[in-house]
Order: sequence, then C-alpha cells, then structure tokens
Amino acid sequence: MAVFLFSCSGPKEDKGEEVASVNGSPIYMKDFMNEVRTASSRYPGKKLTEERLQEILHTMVDRKLLIDEAVKKGLSEDERFLESIKSFWEQTLIRELIDSKNREWAEKLLVTDEEVKSRYSMMSSRITLRVIEADDAKRAEAALPAVSAEGELLGPLFVEDLNHSDPLLAAFSMEEGAKAVAGSGDDFFAYEVVKKEPSGVAPLEEVYDALKASLLEEKKEKALEEWLEGRKKAASIKINEDAVERLK
Repeated sequence: MAVFLFSCSGPKEDKGEEVASVNGSPIYMKDFMNEVRTASSRYPGKKLTEERLQEILHTMVDRKLLIDEAVKKGLSEDERFLESIKSFWEQTLIRELIDSKNREWAEKLLVTDEEVKSRYSMMSSRITLRVIEADDAKRAEAALPAVSAEGELLGPLFVEDLNHSDPLLAAFSMEEGAKAVAGSGDDFFAYEVVKKEPSGVAPLEEVYDALKASLLEEKKEKALEEWLEGRKKAASIKINEDAVERLK
C-alpha cells in the first residue's frame, strides 16, 4: 500500500532544480515554492524575507530527517500507519471529486431572484407545529384529523433549523391553523401550523447575496445526492446481510 501510494503518479517526473538535499534525498524547487505559497496564504501579513525563506526550507529539511528516521525504524510498514495513509488518501480523493463535481454543477445550476425571495419569505417567520409521525402516507392521512389534539408540539422553528430536504419546510409557507401531510420513504408527518410569528430576520438587501450563495450550495448538495443515487442504481452492489446481522 505504501509503495502504491507514494508511486501512484507513474514515472518519476522532472521536478527541476534542487534547492537542497538530505542524505541524498532531494528537495526540489517546485516543492519548496509550494511550501512558500502555503506559508504565505496561512500568514498573509508576514513578509517573505530571506530569513523567512530559510526558515521554511529548514522546516522541510527537518521533515526529511524525521521521515528518514521513521522509515529506518520500520514505522512506514506499521499496519496502523498504512491504514491512516489509506484513510487520508481516500478522504482526499473523495474531497477532490466532490470539489470537481461542484465546479461542474456551479456552471449549470442557477439561483433565480424568485427563489431567493421565496426563501426569504419563509425565513421571515418562525412557526410552532403539532406533529404526528407515520410510516407511510396513508397512515399520516388517517392521523391528520387527530393532529390538533394528539400531535407533539414542535418549535418555535426557524427555516435554518431544518435541512433543505426536510418535508416540514413547506410549513413555513402555510398560515396558522393549516394542516398537511408530507414526507417520503418511511418518514411521513401529519402536521398543523399552530403559531406563526415574525422571525426578526434582517432586510432582504442585507442578506440577499449570502442567501443566494446558500441556495446554490443546497442545489449542489442535492445534485450530488441525485448523482450518487444514480451511480448506486447502475452499480453492482452486494451486501452480506448474514455478516451484518451477526454484528447486532
């Protein structure tokens, strides 16, 4: 695994000029400049003096020495190390894929002025609900007449309290006393809007840009969920239910 991870880039690329070497192991200008850029972004107010450049370079030298010693001790072959490297590699790869997909979707997804105003209208209120949970839509419909007396009190709620895909989100567009059924899969709700009052949100012009950006992120998240669901349906996935059952 370690050999694969550190050599997965294929044939060794020419990294150009060496700025230093440690026990024959080179530190290339390309890598040094990457470290300088990282340091500059981390401490934007700190000037890149000759002393600072030397400090960055010697930090890289120290790192090389520490890695050399760890390899000599066989720590690079330790199972825990390999697992941590594998986990980091997988997480990084997934993050890069998501970033790539987000850039792709950002060019296609649009947030309209009407969508911003609609969400702002919902944000302008906080609501209190009475809710009865059900396993399916039929049972939720049957529970609707009893929701005023038997429903669990929920709230006051703000739009920000709910996930963008939460079925109760529609309640923010309803009036006091209104009842409805919402949900999907195994999660359905019969609910009534008991109370609706102003939330005290800032004026639209003050939050417009932030709200538009938030709605775009929601659309990208939904696009990722739908894309992943499509990949699941197209993939051959086998689960050993017996093995899972033994863990219970």
